Amino acid sequence: NGYTTDFGGSSAVHGDAIPAYDALKSSLGEAEGLLPEDYGKPEATVPAILKLIDSENPPLRLFLGKVGLRKTERVYAEKLQVWNDWKEVSEAAHG
Repeated sequence: NGYTTDFGGSSAVHGDAIPAYDALKSSLGEAEGLLPEDYGKPEATVPAILKLIDSENPPLRLFLGKVGLRKTERVYAEKLQVWNDWKEVSEAAHG
């Protein structure tokens, strides 16, 4: 997810690129078709964090915004599919 700030915009200062990280940088930089409304409003984060702090049983981890959970659900669905495809082999290793 991202926020409607200039974090990565014209005010950002970047160091020299290290070629070894090009593939990772490319995969992280993919926009995945995000629309302007997919970017969160920074001021909306404060109430969410305060609610987390005030919670009797807060989660260890919390997605902020609309994109992170959606992307993670997709990635984990792919992982679960691979694991299920290999379930027979995995269980055979149990003996």
